Amino acid sequence: VLTHSFPTRRSSDLAPRGRRAAQAIGRHLAAKAAWDRGFEGEGVVVAIIDDPADVTHPDLAPNWAGKAYDPVTDTTYTSASGWLNFIQGLNAPADLYHGTYVASTVSAPRDGQGIAGLAPKTKFLPVAIFQPDYVGDFYVARGIVWAVNNGAQVLNNSWGGLGYGQLVKEAFDYALANGVVVVASAGNSYKDEVRTPAGYPGIIASAAADGNRNKTDFSTYGRHISSAAPGLDVLLANPTWLGGGYGLISGTSFSGPYTAAAAALVIGFIFVMDDAGWREAFKLPWLSWTALGVTL
Repeated sequence: VLTHSFPTRRSSDLAPRGRRAAQAIGRHLAAKAAWDRGFEGEGVVVAIIDDPADVTHPDLAPNWAGKAYDPVTDTTYTSASGWLNFIQGLNAPADLYHGTYVASTVSAPRDGQGIAGLAPKTKFLPVAIFQPDYVGDFYVARGIVWAVNNGAQVLNNSWGGLGYGQLVKEAFDYALANGVVVVASAGNSYKDEVRTPAGYPGIIASAAADGNRNKTDFSTYGRHISSAAPGLDVLLANPTWLGGGYGLISGTSFSGPYTAAAAALVIGFIFVMDDAGWREAFKLPWLSWTALGVTL
């Protein structure tokens, strides 16, 4: 059984606003030094392979890439109203929230309002593989290929389970062969085990850490894990069809997109830097580079 990778949800409309939210992310992820030098993921597209993210939420609308995909009907939506009509047609609004949380982890803008994602100038592409149930390996593979062919440079996968799906693996191999970074949440099994897609070769598997940078008790762990990021009591955007606002959430579902966002910062940095920019970048504290997965 394939499921989203998060065990708990505690709703809250008490979001820290604007500067305070950005400061919280910058402090826990050592991102502020990078942000202050302009490294915010500009020009990078991150695919959110999940249930359908809310492209109209105030913390997501500015950074929607302008396309969203239903792999079951092979339909690309290019208007927010069309995407919302699709979501409403699934007749399960109470079960569709996870993708919105995940997208805001990555791409919520740093605009002085609401919350900020770790890569606040990235654009996100929603791919609906939970509607609300898992749509099946064929359609997931179709969604992965669509994301790659529509410009995604990073794929976030906050879902997984036990077992092995050859078709899905081949789709991820296609992404990797095209230079796309693929991140997957490790899972919330409380034990050492390999879940997929996190265990597929070439995929960055992300475990959940608490505020003290220790592994959370619920996070799956093992030798295949190559990254850890915040996954305990993370404040994220709640879909407008569930009242909007924000929720306080836990799970590797959110350590994964923080890892994907860190990859987007590095990709954006590589794309835009000239020689002067490289010299400036290397003034960043060593800890900031470590948090972004870069070894000097």
